[in-house]
Amino acid sequence: MKIDLFYDSKENSTKFKLIEDLEVQGFTIPSGFISDGGSIPRMLWSWASPLDGRFLAVYCCHDYLYTTGILSREDADKLLKKGLVEAGMGETKARTIYTAVKMFRGLALSQRLNYILIRHIP
Repeated sequence: MKIDLFYDSKENSTKFKLIEDLEVQGFTIPSGFISDGGSIPRMLWSWASPLDGRFLAVYCCHDYLYTTGILSREDADKLLKKGLVEAGMGETKARTIYTAVKMFRGLALSQRLNYILIRHIP
């Protein structure tokens, strides 16, 4: 997976742009797609980093599915949990992330769509 990391001062967060298409969990995410990795608050990064290379492709796939609407948000969340476990994350941690995503999905989605619609770099 080739990515270009950059800092978004407006959102005070690290983002990445795919440099080439990414095949993950049965989906092709196009080059140029921008993601924030896992939407995990900074104070929890020692527990689960949003940019952990083992899980970055799974987080990117989840962002892509939310952005495009290819799957329902519920199905995208379930696929996130499954993908995290398959990539080596413990079941308890993956379930915790899944639960948090479900609880905060509306806020994260509106922020992510606003960012991507305004700043998508083809």
